[in-house]
Amino acid sequence: MPDPDEKVRIEFGKAIIADSNAVSDIIWKELETQYDEPTRVNLVTFVGAMMATTVFTNVVEVDLMTTPWTQFDMRDDAPKEPIKGD
Repeated sequence: MPDPDEKVRIEFGKAIIADSNAVSDIIWKELETQYDEPTRVNLVTFVGAMMATTVFTNVVEVDLMTTPWTQFDMRDDAPKEPIKGD
């Protein structure tokens, strides 16, 4: 279950994806009560960067399951060896 901070960030992300020109005043007000202006700018920047990354990977048909960074399990307790694929 998302906490209140997570909830507003999730709703904000969904609103931007649905229509970046129509984020509701309610969501903006929630963001304004929880975050200062530099943090809100960072949130918008992050969402925009993630959307651009998604568009890029879709256009060039990047298979995220076979890229180099998926060859390692980054958990602290995981062995630091490549994952053997088929």
